[in-house]
Order: sequence, then C-alpha cells, then structure tokens
Amino acid sequence: MSYKFTLVDASRGGARGQLVGVIYQTTLTQSYVGNGVQVTVGADLMKELKQVMVQEITKGYVAVPASISGRAFKVKLYYVPDPATISGSNSALTEVASGTDVSGATLVVFAVGYQ
Repeated sequence: MSYKFTLVDASRGGARGQLVGVIYQTTLTQSYVGNGVQVTVGADLMKELKQVMVQEITKGYVAVPASISGRAFKVKLYYVPDPATISGSNSALTEVASGTDVSGATLVVFAVGYQ
C-alpha cells in the first residue's frame, strides 16, 4: 500500500525536482542493528528524502527516524521494559538490542522529498 501526492504551492526544489509526499507501509525482514535498521523508499516514489515520520504498528515498538541519506533512512526501535523486571524508578524507553529479530514489524511511513 502506498499513496503519493504532490505538494501544491510548495517550492519546486529547483534542480532537485517537484516536492512530493508519500504514505506507505513496509514490513521489516531483518534483525535489528544498533543505531537502527535501514529502510529505503522506492525509486518510483521519490529520489531524495527531505523529512520522514514513522510508526511501528504490529509489535508494539516505538519507532524514531535516526538519519536520512538519499532515499534511505534509519529507524531506531525502542520498547518499554517490563516493570516487574526493572529495579528502581519507572523505566524509560530502551533501544532494542542489536541482533533482535524484528522481522514482521510493520512500519507506516510518511515521507516528504523530491520527485
């Protein structure tokens, strides 16, 4: 599922092309790597990302975009630890450990970039 739209009255981006937005869904197929898993927007959707927001909807992770490069971006995944296993005060979000199988986690992505 993906939806693409052109931003009307937005600056044209000059040599970069028309400013567009996409909303699409993707499912991760790999293990988590420290500092985030890489997701790449299809070339048919856009050629360069400007900004991205992401939400994980199947496994309960909190997803945060970490960096953008071209059509690719990294997503850091966090979870809330079980309070019964944490000593001390309320637990904060904890980044998923490197090597954790996150395959099957589904991301909904809202991205703005250039066509």
